[in-house]
Amino acid sequence: MSIDSSSSSSFKDLIGAFEECRKFAGKPADFWSTFASALSLFPSAATVRILTQSSGSWKVLTTYPVGRGATHSLTQEAFEALCGEADTNTYAQSDLQGREGHLLLVRLGAEDESARIYAEISLSKQASLHDDSLAGVFALVADTPRAYERNLREHRVQQQLDDTARALEVLAAVNACREFTPASMALVNEVATRFNSNRVTLGWVSGYYVKSVAMSVTDRFERKVEVVQRLEAAMEESRDQEEEIIFPAPQGSEVICRAHEAYAQESHVGALISVPLRLDGDVCAILTLEREQGEFALEDALGLRVVADQAAPVLYDLKKKARWFGHRWADRVRDLAAKAVGPRHTWMKVGAIALSVFLFFALFVPYTYRVKANFIIVPDRLALLPVPFNGFIEDVYYQPGDLIEAGSVLMSMDDGELEVERVRAIADLSRYRAEAEQAEAQGEMGNFRVANELAGQAAARLQLAEYRLKRAKIRAPFNGVLVEGDLRDQIGAPVDQGEVLMKFSRLDGLSVEVDLPERDIDLLDGSMLGQIAFASRPDLKFPVEIERIEPSAVAGQGVNFFVIRAVLKEAEIEWLRPGMTGVARLDAGKRTLAWRASHRLVDFLRMFFWF
Repeated sequence: MSIDSSSSSSFKDLIGAFEECRKFAGKPADFWSTFASALSLFPSAATVRILTQSSGSWKVLTTYPVGRGATHSLTQEAFEALCGEADTNTYAQSDLQGREGHLLLVRLGAEDESARIYAEISLSKQASLHDDSLAGVFALVADTPRAYERNLREHRVQQQLDDTARALEVLAAVNACREFTPASMALVNEVATRFNSNRVTLGWVSGYYVKSVAMSVTDRFERKVEVVQRLEAAMEESRDQEEEIIFPAPQGSEVICRAHEAYAQESHVGALISVPLRLDGDVCAILTLEREQGEFALEDALGLRVVADQAAPVLYDLKKKARWFGHRWADRVRDLAAKAVGPRHTWMKVGAIALSVFLFFALFVPYTYRVKANFIIVPDRLALLPVPFNGFIEDVYYQPGDLIEAGSVLMSMDDGELEVERVRAIADLSRYRAEAEQAEAQGEMGNFRVANELAGQAAARLQLAEYRLKRAKIRAPFNGVLVEGDLRDQIGAPVDQGEVLMKFSRLDGLSVEVDLPERDIDLLDGSMLGQIAFASRPDLKFPVEIERIEPSAVAGQGVNFFVIRAVLKEAEIEWLRPGMTGVARLDAGKRTLAWRASHRLVDFLRMFFWF
């Protein structure tokens, strides 16, 4: 066969396409498609297939044009013989019987010498090729896959060097920080710069969740914001699978990325990638990168993996040092306990020992037990000051809590109408007395008796008016304190006779009134002692002594209780006032902790199963 002049330019295009294939740095599947496309430039080429033999069976790597089926009707034996010739001479050709055209088969070289890969080219019958012209072309064809593999290996080595250099630069920035938060910010900012990301977020694994701890170019962020919660859900998706997740997912990826897709749609992000940070095989953090435009490739995932592997131990140590002091103390206690009980299952052994000591103490060691009840401070004398007559409040001189001496005016009523009533009664009394004297002088005994009766009525009205005038000013009945009755905002308001406006109490003779539930009355041990703590001063405890226990129970709020009177054993307390409340604990003997925890249940069961 000889190459005609029209085929010369085709060979130039073919050689140029092969040179591009030799420089190709993409995926193997993409390379074989590109390589088959280059082979289709062979003069008069109709169909190209790339075949490989694995475990005795043939597999088609790619076809050009895409979707075309078999290119020949050779038998298995004939095809194997043709392959053997190609193994010896690099290429082999055969006329296709019963069909028009030729079949060229080229043995392709590979780094793995045992791999059998062939390029199958179907030529039309009109092809005119000289054998001498084919040797150089097919040598180039056969060496192209090997050159691609060398180029790919060199590219990967260079990529690894670049990833390592980039990881060392990031690690240098992280190591320059002595605290966890600055180190986290340095990590996300450096990764955002070196991986061309719009935003990088670091999430730390805490129990079953991942919490965002650092976000590039953002000193503070609110974790309760919905977009941050969706981002944390995407991180948890990577943590659960313990895999790098790229969205949009590369072709053939089987990793689940629904949370990443939901976050991308919600935040209008073009691409996402999440990479776990591992320590001793366990995921301790997640690093998530975002891009508004463009996509992340597998090479980005490999580079981030190197960064993550280098940064994880440093961040973990800083995080451990930044923990709450209780966690650090717990670790130190564990280390000390491990020396005593062994390094394996330390907490379980310590817990078993502690539980044993606790059970011994709870079952066999009694100590003072006090029953709990509420109390109120009550006075020996409490005066209720009612309204002396229907009228209006004129003025108020004191407010609750004021210390008042006996006889001091607490409030005054408006006495204008009473003064008018008194003057009117005086006038009526004078007139009726004059009428009585006149009737007596004239001997009119009937008129005399009527005038005397009217004069008596006027005198009674006068006496009542003067009595009410004396009570118009309400005074303190004894030295004490005003307990209730803040009437400063009711000046001028009408009030009705008998209405209690104020409560006035003595400060001496105050006692403690304890309401002890009926179920605890039998627990008192006879010592008649106890302690109280006021709600206003819970830091102070005061001893009390029981004086009297009311003989009958009182019903209140669904529970029967006994009223116990007690007195304070301390000296006089200046701030003590009637009505103050708190909690009292009365001595009930010595009881074990187990009895304390179980006696309520035991009493209930006794009542429930009693018949």
